[in-house]
Amino acid sequence: MTDDRSAERERVLADWWLMRAQDEIDVTVAKAVEYGARDLIAMGHELAHIAHRELDDAQAAELGCVQYLVGKMARVSAAWSEGRMPSDDTLLDIGIYVRMIQRIREVGSWPGLQ
Repeated sequence: MTDDRSAERERVLADWWLMRAQDEIDVTVAKAVEYGARDLIAMGHELAHIAHRELDDAQAAELGCVQYLVGKMARVSAAWSEGRMPSDDTLLDIGIYVRMIQRIREVGSWPGLQ
């Protein structure tokens, strides 16, 4: 009985997660291809320069994503400190930036063909 219940809970969670992933894909992929990664790479190289470090383009793109994540997390903190819930859009963006970093690490660039 417990195994059946666990399996059902896993299925429900997996179904929910797949729907969320598809939603992310639907709102992200076309924009990602259109925008590319030039801003991420430029921002990452500039931050590295300020810190007297040298990065390759993949590392710079990841650092650019991290900078955007810091901004999104600041929005989350501001919302909570003001007694508001962070927006769903901000939470979506956080997840997308994490996925972008994962993609950069896996294939060496964002969105992938540079």
